Amino acid sequence: RLFIVNDDMPFLVDSLTNLLTKLGIHPLLTIHPVLQVKRDKAGKLTSLGETKQAGFHQESMIYFELPPLNDEKAFLRHVNRVLT
Repeated sequence: RLFIVNDDMPFLVDSLTNLLTKLGIHPLLTIHPVLQVKRDKAGKLTSLGETKQAGFHQESMIYFELPPLNDEKAFLRHVNRVLT
């Protein structure tokens, strides 16, 4: 499984899906809600919103259900490169 919470930005899911394809990994399931959130200064979630509201920002939550991986550490290095 791969679960990522990140500030919402264009092409994030596409970039990760392209990476999986290049690595020959075929996700069994992909879920990608974009939520309106409010966090405190420490980054702790304090509130969820249903629509865009003042003080909230969009976060992308991406979940891939993956088949077993041969080398998880190498896979995560690839994922980190896509996210940075």
